Amino acid sequence: MHAFSHTKTDHTVRVDGKFFCQADHYWPLRGLAYGPLVNRKTPTGFAPEAQTRADFEQIRDAGVNTLRVYEVPPMWFMDLAEEKALKLWIDIPWNQQHLFLENATEQRLLRKRMALTLQAFKAHPALMAICIGNEIPSELIRWQGVKKVTCFLDELADQVHQIHPQVLCTYGNYPPTEYLQPKEIDFVTFNIYLHDPACLDRYLARLQLIANGKPLVVGEFGMDTLSEGKEAQATYLKDQLRVMDQNACAGSVVFSFTDEWYKDGRIVSDWAFGVTHADRTPKPSFEALRSHYDSEQSVLTNVPLVSVIVAAHNGGKTLTACLKSLETLDYPNYEVLVINDGSTDDTLAIAASFSSVTCIDLGSNRGLSAARNAGIKAAKGAIVAFTDADCQADARWLHYLVASFEKHDWSAVGGPNLLPRGDGPVAAAVMMTPGGPSHVMLSDQIAEHIPGCNMAFRSEALKKVGGFDPQFRVAGDDVDLCWRLLKRSMVIGFAPGAFVWHHRRPTIAAFVGQQLGYGRAESLLCRKFPSMFNMQGDHVWRGRIYDTRPQEHALHIPKVYHGLYGMGAFQPLYGLPPSRLSALLTSVDYHLQTTLPLLIAGTGFPWLAGLACINLVITILVAGANGFHAPITSKRRRWWSRGLLMGLYLLQPFSRSFARLEQWMCMRGTGNPSKGRLEALSRTYAGDRLDKAVFWNIKDTGRPAFFALLKSRLAKAGWHVSLNNAWATYDAWMPGGWCFDLQIHSVEEFFKDPGRCVSLRTQPVPTFMAHTAWLGLLGLTIGLCGIMGLTGWYLAILVILWATSWFAYRQLRQKLLAKCLAELIETAETLDWSLLTTEDNMAKKDEEGA
Repeated sequence: MHAFSHTKTDHTVRVDGKFFCQADHYWPLRGLAYGPLVNRKTPTGFAPEAQTRADFEQIRDAGVNTLRVYEVPPMWFMDLAEEKALKLWIDIPWNQQHLFLENATEQRLLRKRMALTLQAFKAHPALMAICIGNEIPSELIRWQGVKKVTCFLDELADQVHQIHPQVLCTYGNYPPTEYLQPKEIDFVTFNIYLHDPACLDRYLARLQLIANGKPLVVGEFGMDTLSEGKEAQATYLKDQLRVMDQNACAGSVVFSFTDEWYKDGRIVSDWAFGVTHADRTPKPSFEALRSHYDSEQSVLTNVPLVSVIVAAHNGGKTLTACLKSLETLDYPNYEVLVINDGSTDDTLAIAASFSSVTCIDLGSNRGLSAARNAGIKAAKGAIVAFTDADCQADARWLHYLVASFEKHDWSAVGGPNLLPRGDGPVAAAVMMTPGGPSHVMLSDQIAEHIPGCNMAFRSEALKKVGGFDPQFRVAGDDVDLCWRLLKRSMVIGFAPGAFVWHHRRPTIAAFVGQQLGYGRAESLLCRKFPSMFNMQGDHVWRGRIYDTRPQEHALHIPKVYHGLYGMGAFQPLYGLPPSRLSALLTSVDYHLQTTLPLLIAGTGFPWLAGLACINLVITILVAGANGFHAPITSKRRRWWSRGLLMGLYLLQPFSRSFARLEQWMCMRGTGNPSKGRLEALSRTYAGDRLDKAVFWNIKDTGRPAFFALLKSRLAKAGWHVSLNNAWATYDAWMPGGWCFDLQIHSVEEFFKDPGRCVSLRTQPVPTFMAHTAWLGLLGLTIGLCGIMGLTGWYLAILVILWATSWFAYRQLRQKLLAKCLAELIETAETLDWSLLTTEDNMAKKDEEGA
């Protein structure tokens, strides 16, 4: 299933996600570099027409469908290529070995030449791609500036698109300038001459992350037969092509067709990279090339059964397209299960209309995690894959997922999710905004997180971790599952070729609603994995987030390893850790605890109100800078896109932090213990401390059983209890009200007599709202002092205000401890634990000592 469609007679090559397509069918780029050659009649860099015709017939016999030429060809050459069903990838030559940015005249001449060349072609059907440059020397880029060179290349690419929107555009990059990443090109090209297949495999994984949502093409690769030998070249080609297929490259260009190579006014005789000799006699590598292309080799050796699960709740608008894409997957052994999670639209009817789909109706809305768990229970496959109802899978999706499981001992594998071409400019802006579903990478191949719209697991791995946590009803289930896998030392991999098309939210309201759901999920995740969040409540990823938005804050300057004198063979870009400044400044928490107290205090001291206004202005400027630097391409950009991005950069963290607070407030309910519980507390525990209880346990019932029972009992009474997550020093946590949370600690003491003492201690912890109220009260005090001064009755009023606050604080604390202790006592009595007073406890210890 592709993100666009066109007529059957249209043979234009288009980008289709991470690959190319022609007439709605997958089209692998199988290229050969052709020329420059010797033509003694005309200095065009091309052979005479008769020789060219013979070359084209030989090239087609090898299964090649694309020629990369380094000079602008004459029209007869292009017509002949069309006749022989060959596509042309044309490099536009220019003085890229010079300091071109320092010569404005040369830049204008280049743009004019490129425009005249493109207009002369008149969208010729043989023209596949224009290469706007090839291997600009790294020292020239370092001298002129990476950003300036990148902007210049983007201008050239934009010019190509304006003249011929259907023609693809690329830049021929290479490892010494890996950091050069134009955003306007249609596919990413790297010329790579790595002879070791293992090294190539690792480097292609890195380049796939650089290419991100664009196709990756190896623009040149080859081996010199003069130094390495003809048989070595043949073996090399077979191994390299296999590795490129495994790493989901959209195509490659072998350098070159023939040993005849004319460059800089002379015939090159000290290299022989051709798959044929200068007289066109084939080398063994020519046959290796033909054998590889003719065999249509699959990267799979086994095809285990895969269960594809689609959990849907009111997904009728997009479910049809989703299931149609799953019907046409290029994989022979899979099943599709649709879990209808209490939908009120036509989701169930749509799923039932597909005969190849197994539909499971849950009856009521139980949440995303429960729906996916129902799918896992019904799945028969050794691999369980998940996607969403608003996604469309690429035809080779399962192909690359399964290949990754076969190649590596991974427990889970995920892939990219790309924006469909049909989505509008609002969805494109949403794609550039942080907070969307994206993969988080620990290395070039190992992930910390894979998004729920594109993830697959070994069935035994899902069983080991118990599936999804049902408390995550809308979002956060994928993050929770990934972290639990990592906690068990399982490995999550990444397959760049296994992509799905994923619709982003088409309106601002829908985007805000999505972020609110994510914020609520973060609040639950924070309680379960406190070490994975900072004090602000944001994720603290160990890896790097990969999506189409900028990887660094607008004020951050990434570092490039250039090597000694700028001559490093591999010059990667190293980004700084993701900045938390934007999320901090635009969060509700931050402004409640800084801006609000300053505004209150500003009633007495106006300069403090000025600081609050400056705080707000800085927030707007930071969001604006991020929105301005977002790399949105010209094809998806409108005149208002930058303004929308600035607004989204404000709304996204604000919405999430608001939702976290909302979720926190929903968890404030503690219920009320029964009158009998409070009477039991006052009868058996009068005069003792309310923050500690000791029980005598003569049965083999440990603390885990006690806390499990406590959680189930208190859930019915309105208490939201979270049990130990292996990172905390306490054993249970519960929200105790607006002012306090409660941490429950426990310990066991063993005695000679059968039985043991279990001590429970409750520790109140001030909540965010308590801190905010304290800061607000401090701001009010400062404001009153500024207005009234610290004399007479005004001072008495302030003393009474603070004393009242302290008294209320103590009363709330004691009342909460009494409620909690009553619940602990009744839970313990259910397990036949007997409450010990302080005297009983001391007597036990004295007896043990004697």
